[in-house]
Amino acid sequence: MDTLKCTKLDFHRFAERQGWLLLYDNPRGDGSSVSYLLQDGNCIVADFDDVGLFKSLTDITNARTEVDSDSQDAKMNGDENGDE
Repeated sequence: MDTLKCTKLDFHRFAERQGWLLLYDNPRGDGSSVSYLLQDGNCIVADFDDVGLFKSLTDITNARTEVDSDSQDAKMNGDENGDE
């Protein structure tokens, strides 16, 4: 899944070429969350890790695509004892 990794700046450039409107860019301690309003009126939220690489993308239907399999959602489906 390394092919999905891109920098936040590259993602911003792509969004600008698509004509998406930046709603917010929210920095956090573990990375950042960026939201765009698409031309069809839908919204997406892209999450980036602490070094600025793409981590996940969520749309308004709550469909999610992730690059990092160590995410909290992936661990929920793992061993019930918390062992990996």
